[in-house]
Amino acid sequence: LKEMGYSRTKSDWNLFYKDKSFIVFHVDDGILSASDDHALNEIIGKLRQKYKMTVQESNIKYLKLNIKITQNCIYIDQSEYIEEMAKIFEVSLEKKYDTPMISSFVTQEIIHDVLLDENTPYRAIIGSLLYIARQTRPDITFAVNYLSQYVTKPTKVHWNAAKRVLIYLYNTRYDSF
Repeated sequence: LKEMGYSRTKSDWNLFYKDKSFIVFHVDDGILSASDDHALNEIIGKLRQKYKMTVQESNIKYLKLNIKITQNCIYIDQSEYIEEMAKIFEVSLEKKYDTPMISSFVTQEIIHDVLLDENTPYRAIIGSLLYIARQTRPDITFAVNYLSQYVTKPTKVHWNAAKRVLIYLYNTRYDSF
């Protein structure tokens, strides 16, 4: 990229820029943006001379994000990732929730609840939920941040609450916010 005249940004070493063109890479995935089609095709042509690559123009998958570009809008969701998480964490999809967490959960006393077995993937579900909250679903941020406080000693109540957030996500995965 330096040979093509691109510079790295100081804030993100994976982001390169030149004039009004931007390229961001993560391992073997990337996104290109340019001010017009001619500039974009020029970038793609030069990259293809050096690397084997495929180009997706309107429906892009990048770091578990689904990005759909239309003439007037850019849509971003994580519906496929949410579906994958529902399978991995074996959530019951028959239930439907209108909110990610019940309002009284925070004030409940969880003194006598059973601690989870160390093999229960509580940290994994919280990590996945944090990633989703940060990227595309700010509506679950409070619930996930609250549950993340218990990653060292989660109980069954915390586990069920985390699964509730995932069920809520699953049932609202196509909703726009």
